[in-house]
Amino acid sequence: TGGDQYYDTYKVKFCKPKEIDTLYLRDKNLVFHKPKVSATEFLQRVDIPIVDEISFAAGKPFIFSKDGTKYLNKYEIPKYYHLKPAADYKDNPNFTIIRDHIKNVLANGDETNFRRLEDIIASDLRHPHKNRKYMVVFNSSQGVGKSWFFDVLRKLYGVSNCVELSFKQLTGQYQNFLFNHCYLFVNEIESSGFDDRGRRASLKTLVDGETHYVEIKNVDLQEMNCHYTIWGATNETIPMFMAEKERRTFYLETVSYTHLT
Repeated sequence: TGGDQYYDTYKVKFCKPKEIDTLYLRDKNLVFHKPKVSATEFLQRVDIPIVDEISFAAGKPFIFSKDGTKYLNKYEIPKYYHLKPAADYKDNPNFTIIRDHIKNVLANGDETNFRRLEDIIASDLRHPHKNRKYMVVFNSSQGVGKSWFFDVLRKLYGVSNCVELSFKQLTGQYQNFLFNHCYLFVNEIESSGFDDRGRRASLKTLVDGETHYVEIKNVDLQEMNCHYTIWGATNETIPMFMAEKERRTFYLETVSYTHLT
């Protein structure tokens, strides 16, 4: 990908050619046998698969083609324990604790907002291939369990698909994390960032776009064709300003003083 990167399927990471060649030379089995070609030259000779772009595509194989473009699929299917019929879980305390926290704390006991949050989570899990096109942002004081709730979501989405970021990282110049994760969690969203035109434009593209151009130091812009799902939180006492017809943010103020113990 990008003409100068390799993907290690064993360690699940990208590697530069020099790194591969160096590790190859350090192989103890080669101490008394000088290699005739470098490791990367050998990989090319055995015709390893080549892809054009990276993507996160739920339901697609590890390498797939679409419209003449070959993709490396970074999305990893979440692994869950086998679930029994729903009736067996109706009164399970592990489930009621989570649902009660969403309803009574994060949604302030409001039935409508509770159903909205449940519907958002259910839709994300049932249709990971669909672009939600809006992010969810919680505003509250500290200690109401936003981070705990995000930990639950990461387990549902698949930990390897998720990353925790600062707002500056999310809207910054270099966004390497976009190559490795498709669920983005931002614990400290700064309302001032919404007033910065450049950061606002970057955020807009991340929220509802399906074509992204990622900049890496000393490397040409890399194109990513996929969508990202964003959850955010802020402890700022002054609510964020939202435009009258804002449709890319589901903003929820949590005013409950019930804290987790």
